Amino acid sequence: MNIRERREKASPEDLARATLATITNNIGSIARMCAVREVSTIESEVNRCAVREVRAIEREVNKCAVREVSTIEREINKCAVRKVNKLL
Repeated sequence: MNIRERREKASPEDLARATLATITNNIGSIARMCAVREVSTIESEVNRCAVREVRAIEREVNKCAVREVSTIEREINKCAVRKVNKLL
């Protein structure tokens, strides 16, 4: 308490209550800061995992696409060879 008159009127119970409220608020603030930091850490890890997962899926899709294109090219070549052979 900053005001002398109020400080003189304050009972030990009032001071104890004010001290307890201050300590409780400080604990709450520290807990909140820790929680915010933990959430940020979890969000960062989730984002990293998501990026890795997306990249893995992209690689797999690309592999499948390359295999499909190769298969289609082989089929086109076979058809072209058959048509040329028919013409000969």
